[in-house]
Amino acid sequence: NTVKIGDMVLENQVIDAENEVGTSKLIGNRFLEDYLVTVDFKNHHLFLKKNRSTPNNEIAQFELIFKPNYQSKKLEVYNAEKDFNKKHKIEKGAVVQSINEKDLSGLTKEALLNFWQNEWLSLQKQNSLDLVLSQNGKKVNLKIHKIDINS
Repeated sequence: NTVKIGDMVLENQVIDAENEVGTSKLIGNRFLEDYLVTVDFKNHHLFLKKNRSTPNNEIAQFELIFKPNYQSKKLEVYNAEKDFNKKHKIEKGAVVQSINEKDLSGLTKEALLNFWQNEWLSLQKQNSLDLVLSQNGKKVNLKIHKIDINS
């Protein structure tokens, strides 16, 4: 698969809207959200029209990516940066017990939704987070940092 963005040509790239823990994709939702995307299935083309300028400080993410699971009412690990995951071996589905000492255990669906839509947005502006995770019946204490997703 070849991807062209302006004058840049990227060979043999995978475009994916969902990643597994420990894998790394070049282009996903975080990148595509700044574009109006048109897919030409017949000719195998993806057309991107920039709909806003992305400031450099927005092109960063934490070493772990989370998602709310509204069925279990828990915040879970969804993905991990490859090198970070080699070192810490965090599994997809590990449960976040706390972030920066904020207890996330025992949330209702409404409280989880409120956290995700409001508090998580402000936490994303920080450069690092202190976490307590639950994985395979064990508690794991971690500090995660923002990484530049362009590097």
